[in-house]
Amino acid sequence: MTNWIRRLAQHYESVRHRHPDAPLALVFDIDGTILDVAPAARDLLRAHDEKNGTDLLATAREPDIATADWRGIVECAALPPRAAGTVENELRRRWNHTDSALAAHQPFRGVLELIRWFQLQPGTHVALNTARPECQRLDTLRLLNSLGREFRVRFTSDLLFMRADADEDVSTAKTRCMASLEARGYRIVAAVDNEPAYLADQAEAGGPDTLLAFRSGSIHESRRQNDGYDLRALLGSRRLPRHIQFVWQRIGGEGELQRFLTSSIHWGEVQVSGFLEGEPLVGDGRLSLARALSAMLQRARRCKVAITEPDQLRRLIPWLQRGGYPAEALWLEVPDGPDQREILRRLAETLPGSIRQCPVDGLRRGGAGRIDTEALRELVKSGATRFSLDWRSERKSSLLDQLDALGQELHLHSIPDLEAFLHASLLLPRSLGTGFDFPQLSSAGRRRAG
Repeated sequence: MTNWIRRLAQHYESVRHRHPDAPLALVFDIDGTILDVAPAARDLLRAHDEKNGTDLLATAREPDIATADWRGIVECAALPPRAAGTVENELRRRWNHTDSALAAHQPFRGVLELIRWFQLQPGTHVALNTARPECQRLDTLRLLNSLGREFRVRFTSDLLFMRADADEDVSTAKTRCMASLEARGYRIVAAVDNEPAYLADQAEAGGPDTLLAFRSGSIHESRRQNDGYDLRALLGSRRLPRHIQFVWQRIGGEGELQRFLTSSIHWGEVQVSGFLEGEPLVGDGRLSLARALSAMLQRARRCKVAITEPDQLRRLIPWLQRGGYPAEALWLEVPDGPDQREILRRLAETLPGSIRQCPVDGLRRGGAGRIDTEALRELVKSGATRFSLDWRSERKSSLLDQLDALGQELHLHSIPDLEAFLHASLLLPRSLGTGFDFPQLSSAGRRRAG
């Protein structure tokens, strides 16, 4: 599975290199490519079998179910020719006009992140080329944008191509889409679809930048082990987001400190665990904050200091002042509490170049997805420069959109694994925090993360 994504990413880079200013397009089918239609297809076949006494579900091949290939499903049932045509038409009619079937579709794991990656590239667009009829345009856009909201993916009507009606030949309609894109000036990089005749035509008609044609059915067969689009191949790309600040979390001892210092990640996070004779300790208490800061500054690194208790921060501020640590190399968390604004004002006065972070959870109205904008503005006025959110929180994209609209930065922390790291990177927060302890992260990926 990784191989075809790597091939696609490399082909994209090659086309972009040859045509640095051209608008590029990648064309995706919807059903069976973006959306996992198999559960809804099985429900439809089961209902048809129960009503008509047929055995469509029992005889159907898994690839045909995965792509809602009604013709293939009916052929496997070995029905008489006249009956086969009637059954196929009935299945298509019910599929295209059943709201519950449309609502049951869910995206394959990783596909929306892949689309997001391409939508982030300059001058690059993702078009949709579907066998769905024109009458489903609004419902299709509503569904896809609802599913894409979590990934900050948005599809627009001008790049959604559909059949004029349910009677139009699918391959003809999809070929018309490609011609329309080319007429608008797009250079088409690739097409991912489940119509082999259409893909064969496109591959044969390819020009000097022959587009890559991937049959989604074969993709699904090759990824049954992990049931998703494996995005690790994108780690080697030069086009991962570059402006995100990455933070190495959980530096609790000398060993973790040395691993961080030998990486190229710029920010390291330590958590104050207590004080010994006035000296702040971090992690398990065997590493002093003075040692951690000194080692980081010698390597031109910067330090994020996690605080859980406001009293710790009150003791830490004068200690930092006495140490003469450069404010621009410091990032301090200010936890929720009655004295939060007072502490922010003091930090802004004593360490004006530092990053001063507050959790966003305390700003959510009743724990919901809406931010209390007045409370946020009061924190900003007091000196807050960034807000933080745990990766496990719900409605991350909505909160990120709200903060963007308010001109504020978000730090996403506690990223648990490589898949979440890639997903989080594509959301484009200002910063990400993780332990960088997933072995799959290549050295190339770490260099770019730094």
